This record gives sequence, C-alpha cells and structure tokens, in this order.
Amino acid sequence: MSFLPYKISTKEHGKILFVLCTGIIIGSKCVTHYYEPLKKYDELLDEGKRELLIKYRTKHEDRLKRLGISKTLE
Repeated sequence: MSFLPYKISTKEHGKILFVLCTGIIIGSKCVTHYYEPLKKYDELLDEGKRELLIKYRTKHEDRLKRLGISKTLE
C-alpha cells in the first residue's frame, strides 16, 4: 500500500520523505535566522525582568530600613 496515488518502490518513498523533511528543516532554520520572529518578544521579556528586579529590590531594602537592619543587597 502506498501513501502516494501511484505505485513506487520503498526506496523512492524514502527519497521523497528525506527531501520533504530536509526542506522543512532548512526552511524553518532560514525563517528563524533571517526573520527572527521571537526577537522582539525576548527583548520585552528581558526588559520586564529588569523592571521587576529593580522594583522588588527597592521594596526589600525599604523593609530592611523599616526594621532597622542595615544589610543591603549587592
């Protein structure tokens, strides 16, 4: 039984499958290399992480000052 509408050998099926898989892999690598679809998302995520770190570090230092502990984060 063949997955193509005409009869070909198993060897030909292997060649076709190899070409299709290789094309998909190379195409996806080209898209991610040249188009970089997640670059903007990663930049926004890194910016948000920095903002949260600064926010919670200042909150932590304020709590330490209120409690009279002079230890600061470095």
